[in-house]
Amino acid sequence: MWILLTLVAAFATATRDPIYKKLLTADVNPYVLGGAQFVIAGALLGCISFAQGFPQAGSGFLFAVAMTVILNIGAVVLHFKAIKMADISLVAPLLSLIPAFAIPASYFILGESPSLFGFFGIALIVIGAYVLNWNFFGESLHALYRRVRMSPAIWYMLLVAVIFSVSSNFDKIAAVQGTPLFASAIIDLLLGSALLVLSPLHKRAGASSTFTARSIPWLLVLGLLFAGGTWAQNTAFTLEIVPYVSALLRTSALLSVFYGAYLFGEGYTRWRLIGALVMLGGVALLAF
Repeated sequence: MWILLTLVAAFATATRDPIYKKLLTADVNPYVLGGAQFVIAGALLGCISFAQGFPQAGSGFLFAVAMTVILNIGAVVLHFKAIKMADISLVAPLLSLIPAFAIPASYFILGESPSLFGFFGIALIVIGAYVLNWNFFGESLHALYRRVRMSPAIWYMLLVAVIFSVSSNFDKIAAVQGTPLFASAIIDLLLGSALLVLSPLHKRAGASSTFTARSIPWLLVLGLLFAGGTWAQNTAFTLEIVPYVSALLRTSALLSVFYGAYLFGEGYTRWRLIGALVMLGGVALLAF
């Protein structure tokens, strides 16, 4: 069951990125964009949770919610910057590094540890990340290193991967201490509200340029995708250890490559697809 739920979350994750790209290239306020999708998702999940009856949350619920909201504020902003600055097929698959970071994070926070196969999977993930950034045969190692070093989008996405590897553990704590549905609703509502409060920090675009006749339908779609994705992911966390769920969730990398190629005409698709497949090979080992 956790596999099906995680695949649903992976589909929602990958499908959101092209919409982000479309809206961010129109110079919408990234804080308002993030805030709107989280509030819509939280409101929807909150209504469903209210209909079912709010649970009695455990003692660690509020701390876990506070930690994941604080961490994810930075992750959302950095994620949007990376998506806007670089090709989706280049930066999105870098989130496949999350399982590698999640192994030590989950061990120290939750005491969870994967099998020995998982540690071999890390090597494949790192190799896949290298292949992903080597756009054509014959590029020297020095040229590759220089290009990666000079790309802020890559560094932003790597930092997002680190943050998500930590925050996912607090997502699990909140889901266990309450319920996956209730925890998802509260986290989304608080995170969305925080991003909306911080929206004046983005000086070049206000809320009026975000809530337009063209963007509102896309914001509603984002809210629905996020509601379904976060509920599925948090439910999966309660059924399996975080590194395994995080690993399978990275199947979104393949969809990101296809979206980047066929929706935005991004180049080097075959090479980036090879890199994504190698990374997913490492992800498969992490699941043993």
